[in-house]
Amino acid sequence: MTTPAPRAPAGTPVTQGVTVITDSTACLPPTLASELAVEVVPVPLVFAGGEEHDDGTLTAAEFKELVRTKGPAATSAPAPGRYLEAMRSARRRSPAVLCLTVSAAFSMMHDSASRAAEMLREEAPRTDVLVVDSGNAAMAQGFAAIAAARAARGGASLADCRLAAESVAGAAHLVFAIDDLGHLARSGRVPHVLAWAAGMLKVKPIVHYHRGNVRLLERVRTKERALRRLEELAGELVAGEQGALHVAVQHSESREAARSLAEGLARRYQPVEMLSTEFTQVMTAHTGPGLVGVAVYRDGPA
Repeated sequence: MTTPAPRAPAGTPVTQGVTVITDSTACLPPTLASELAVEVVPVPLVFAGGEEHDDGTLTAAEFKELVRTKGPAATSAPAPGRYLEAMRSARRRSPAVLCLTVSAAFSMMHDSASRAAEMLREEAPRTDVLVVDSGNAAMAQGFAAIAAARAARGGASLADCRLAAESVAGAAHLVFAIDDLGHLARSGRVPHVLAWAAGMLKVKPIVHYHRGNVRLLERVRTKERALRRLEELAGELVAGEQGALHVAVQHSESREAARSLAEGLARRYQPVEMLSTEFTQVMTAHTGPGLVGVAVYRDGPA
């Protein structure tokens, strides 16, 4: 299960000029987030009766039991105070902070983080803080955070870290197959997708997410066919682009399907970087279990 990366304790000395913050929708592998010192702000999951849990703090079994007994979880943007807490923690390590959020087209997280940045500037005027809309989600957002954090580790300035994040965010594609369209229908997040697939609840919609835009690419009848198309699309979406290939496979309670997909992608494309991680529960809350996806980009010039 993907869990929020541990934070450095108070008093940790400055180790680099910029610390990167993102939210749990980026689905960063916890070990990599920790290695790169990325602060992860968890998205709250709210159940009937007001019972609230942070994204990533429940096991898959615990999450399923809560959904069974209390109904579907609702999600909301973390409050500005949660972002402010992360920014304060980051500031203890670095004089500059870069906060990368999920696409502002689908969440108020960018607005919440921007308000937190204003609060931080008021209490610590010398802190440089930037809030950047990734225009993406899941590991398409995660790759942008990784790029910024790697740039920071190499001594890059805040402006250059922002450029690194925006370059990858603009290049990255997320494509995923939804196992159960009913969950997506209840979420109400992408009504145009639902309209396109109305009455086709037994198909596996394949959805493409890029630069804040969502489109339904096609519908397939079986999980096996969906996995084959995801493998093919990983190459098609970056065809003609330059640079080394970076790939991340993600899943929600579909470990074997994700493993098979990762093996096929590795054989077919020989990416320079191959990551495997789980979608966080905030993603599963909207799409249901069985979700399998691929984030992909080439690191050449735009």
